[in-house]
Amino acid sequence: MMSPDDTATEKYLDVLYSTLSHPHRRIALRYLLRQPRPVPVTDLAAEIALVEAGASGTPASPVTDDVASLVSLRHVHLPKLLDADLIELDPATDTVTLSARAGDVPLDSAAGRGLLDPSSRSENADST
Repeated sequence: MMSPDDTATEKYLDVLYSTLSHPHRRIALRYLLRQPRPVPVTDLAAEIALVEAGASGTPASPVTDDVASLVSLRHVHLPKLLDADLIELDPATDTVTLSARAGDVPLDSAAGRGLLDPSSRSENADST
């Protein structure tokens, strides 16, 4: 029988893996890991658009791609990252930082094949 702590851990792992299943959320977390200060949401959206354009090999259309990234970031990805307690969002300054809990999750590849290490990802895990 699982203890309440084990059940809570299992539920959090389900949320965590679901959150990390989308490449835009992984891009956002990798970017935040490299930033010593709060990041404007617009800068985070621009980073996602830039990385996605580079991955597809097509030139980015800065205005269109940034707007699309910003909309999906605000309405889909930031809420998921907040639910997983991986980020903090300051509505007054419209900036994002990693949360204290994010420091407890092995996100960084420097932590020895962390969860965001591109070499450890599954071949078909980028769909949701």
